[in-house]
Amino acid sequence: MKKNNSFLKNKRNDIRFYLILFLTLITGVVLIYSTYAWFSSSLNVQIYGFNVHVDHDSDLAISLDGENWQQSINISKNTLINDLNNLYPGNTNRWSEYMSPVSTVGLLNNGYKFSVYENKRPFSRTGGLASNEYIYPKLSDESKPVLNSNYFAFDIFIRNNTGSPFNDNLYIRNEKNLFVPETEDDEFILKAIRFGMVYVGTVDKKSSLGEIQSINCNVGDCKQFIYEADTTHNDGSIEFLKRRNINITNNSVVPTYGIYNEGEKINLWSGVYNSNVAFDSNIFSFQNTITNLDNSVFELPSGISKFRIYLWIEGEDIDIIKTDSPGYRLIFKIDFEKDTAGYK
Repeated sequence: MKKNNSFLKNKRNDIRFYLILFLTLITGVVLIYSTYAWFSSSLNVQIYGFNVHVDHDSDLAISLDGENWQQSINISKNTLINDLNNLYPGNTNRWSEYMSPVSTVGLLNNGYKFSVYENKRPFSRTGGLASNEYIYPKLSDESKPVLNSNYFAFDIFIRNNTGSPFNDNLYIRNEKNLFVPETEDDEFILKAIRFGMVYVGTVDKKSSLGEIQSINCNVGDCKQFIYEADTTHNDGSIEFLKRRNINITNNSVVPTYGIYNEGEKINLWSGVYNSNVAFDSNIFSFQNTITNLDNSVFELPSGISKFRIYLWIEGEDIDIIKTDSPGYRLIFKIDFEKDTAGYK
């Protein structure tokens, strides 16, 4: 009898051991899977160097307020937000300590500002598998300055002293230096990062400061571009997508369908190309991007022009998928240059 009791006790201990092991493995799988979430709290990007420069030989000058002009501006929380309280009281700039994923297709019906959608429900690492299949997109409010945002958005002014009745062409040079990762590991985030810019309008150089700062454009008249730095794919993303029956290769271009509308409990896979989840055209739309900066980005009239710049992590880019995402650090630098098309 004692031998039987001992056998049963050992059996129960074995069962308990394997049950605990099984639950541990399942929990591990859920936690690993949770890092694939669109709004993973650990997938963030810090911009630790930020500079905007114009070519002096092109006879350009740049400003954050439309009054104080320089050839180069180092962007920081102070220069972008705090220092402009009195110099540019109408600014709606956004600073981000650590960028986290958002989504946009750019200009819609939001004046000269992108319609950017954030997840209105914070990501919970303990939320389990089901909670990571859905997002709750909410239009970001850009009606006032924000110190701690998920993305960057700010106005700049460029003064073109051409004096020609014809427009010049504005270029962004040194494309490879636009995003510079701190380490090789940080290069991963380049596959999902986006840089966007809006040309708002131009006024005469003799215009008042109020007229310069209030440059606006009618809905539909603003010009924009969205730049995608890297269209190759992360190996981890490719393997994970295979498990969802989505087959891509490293050199294939996979279209991004960004969010353009609010909604409740939206299946994020309905915005992923070739997914087995039905495409939701009420929420997602094609994000039209350029993949190189060889051509001019805008025509640049003589006078003072206003632009709005955006920098964000695109949540609907498939290369946001990664099992290990401790955070990334980048230097961001824009070099503007013009040609003298107005003289030809």
